[in-house]
Amino acid sequence: MTPAAIYRRHLAEIIREQPQRRADPSRLDVEVAIRMAVTGHSRGAIAAAIKEASRADRPNEKRDWEAYAKRAASYAFSPPGKEMQGRLVGQEQKLIRLEGRDGEIELLRRLGGPLKYL
Repeated sequence: MTPAAIYRRHLAEIIREQPQRRADPSRLDVEVAIRMAVTGHSRGAIAAAIKEASRADRPNEKRDWEAYAKRAASYAFSPPGKEMQGRLVGQEQKLIRLEGRDGEIELLRRLGGPLKYL
């Protein structure tokens, strides 16, 4: 699955979980960035996903998508972003399954991978 597809899955899940919420695209992008950080994506991969998907999904927005995506991804690794990641740690396996990567958890278990999956 491409990073943009993973971004879109997280975005759809956030919107589904909070249907009454007013959709501020910038805040949603930061939430997706934080969720992707929780599941192990790098800052660069997150920025690439946001840049590709947001630009395609919101073609009428005029912005520097490169800079915008980097800011959103950087926020996920900032102190407030790390705090928000901490609140999502208990959902990590659910978020990995959402990304279609649940086979990775089983593979890590079999290989004796990270203790959190054993």
